[in-house]
Amino acid sequence: MGHCLRKQVTKLENSITSLLDRLVEATNASMVTRYEQRIAEFECEKYLVAEKLENAGKPKNTDRKTFERALSFLSNPWELWESDRLERKRIVLKLTFANRLSYCKKRGVFQPKKTSSVF
Repeated sequence: MGHCLRKQVTKLENSITSLLDRLVEATNASMVTRYEQRIAEFECEKYLVAEKLENAGKPKNTDRKTFERALSFLSNPWELWESDRLERKRIVLKLTFANRLSYCKKRGVFQPKKTSSVF
């Protein structure tokens, strides 16, 4: 990915240089304006590609952020359970109980095996 991004930056730089050469020789005001607009577009695109190149291969989350999210998640499972999102409720169940909950119409929920003594 990095190689492709470097090629793209080089291509944009070459396009900018070409337009600058044309801009210097242009005599028509509307062409000058158009070249300037196009150069600005290329510069913006080059900036975005360079930013992608700089961040390529870096993790989106640092270890500290990941750790903080995990602690936040584990510190208050009730908040997750109260969420409207079903997948969050499933996560709480998976973290709390070692096996799926067993249910019988006559006896209700069987004594579940917990994943750890923390809960």
